[in-house]
Amino acid sequence: MKKKCQNLLIVSMTVFFTFGLNACIEYPKPWSQVIEISWDISLPKNMTMEFHTQTESFNGDGVRYTVFYLIEDSADFLEDFSRESIGSVETKIDQIIDGTYQINQIAESLGIPENFLPNWNAEYFWKYIGKNYREPYGYNDELYIIYFTDSKSFIFCEHFT
Repeated sequence: MKKKCQNLLIVSMTVFFTFGLNACIEYPKPWSQVIEISWDISLPKNMTMEFHTQTESFNGDGVRYTVFYLIEDSADFLEDFSRESIGSVETKIDQIIDGTYQINQIAESLGIPENFLPNWNAEYFWKYIGKNYREPYGYNDELYIIYFTDSKSFIFCEHFT
């Protein structure tokens, strides 16, 4: 009888420990969910991620560059995007990617393949979201979302300073 109680106790503890540990482990979130949490926005659920890269930094600064393809049109999400092509947005994105904007050698470290770089000759819509935390740390985070209509692709270019 004592042996049965010990075995039952061991099995119960093993099951409890396994389920308890499993509940505590935080599984990696999809990048779409990371973007939603980081920028407090809701993204279309009908997107697939095709490419992601980021710079590594101890301080949390750097660049995250993610490309999604839209499976079905999502007019609601694009509602507040600007439809006007603007050179300053193109220049800013190119500078972030090329590493000439506050961070050196980003293009090399990001290693973005040619087919995932922005095609500024195609029609696109864009949106800018900024977070300005001036006190006490003095950083200014930026998110550029570019949607290319011909390829139905989104580029999320996040710049953390």
